[in-house]
Amino acid sequence: MIPRSHRLPAKQIVKLVRSAHRHHSPSLVLFWRTSTYPQTRIAIMVSRKVNTRATVRNLMRRRVAQICMTNTQKIGSRDVIISVKKQATQEIYEKEILQWLGASR
Repeated sequence: MIPRSHRLPAKQIVKLVRSAHRHHSPSLVLFWRTSTYPQTRIAIMVSRKVNTRATVRNLMRRRVAQICMTNTQKIGSRDVIISVKKQATQEIYEKEILQWLGASR
């Protein structure tokens, strides 16, 4: 679970999606922008299109959150939204998240 201090407020998600940098891949869509907020703020979206079972979607959400929380130092002070697509596997999205956020500095 993402600590409350690292969660992106729901009101800002729409603004971020409209105005953020984007990276697309077969397994993820990553939206980000630099923030004046001192900590990384993260939102994770897993649609019902990915899997109809909530347990599977929650598992994917928890795995992505764990990757993000263990690498907050590398991410820096950014607002990040990660949208997981149907083709995602844990190995793919861990590598992609770290590659994109590390290369986008």
